[in-house]
Amino acid sequence: MSNTLMKAVQVHEYGGPNVLQIENVERPFPMSGEVLVRIVYAAVIPLDWRIRKGLMKQIMPVPFPESVGTGVTEFRAGDRVFRALNGA
Repeated sequence: MSNTLMKAVQVHEYGGPNVLQIENVERPFPMSGEVLVRIVYAAVIPLDWRIRKGLMKQIMPVPFPESVGTGVTEFRAGDRVFRALNGA
């Protein structure tokens, strides 16, 4: 794998464990005031699989894109979108 790519577990739709996809994605580059960290260990808690299956839609809805702009080829309406929390 090149230095510009990294492995990521992606979820593009609600569902069971079969919706978890290991994919190569572009490695993010830290902008001003940001850092890039290497995750050595990660865990999944019971809340995670409930969110993935869509059981928490009423409390914690996952934002799916409603539309995409001209020239966007990497995303489609309905793709799952993750947001990063900055700790503020």
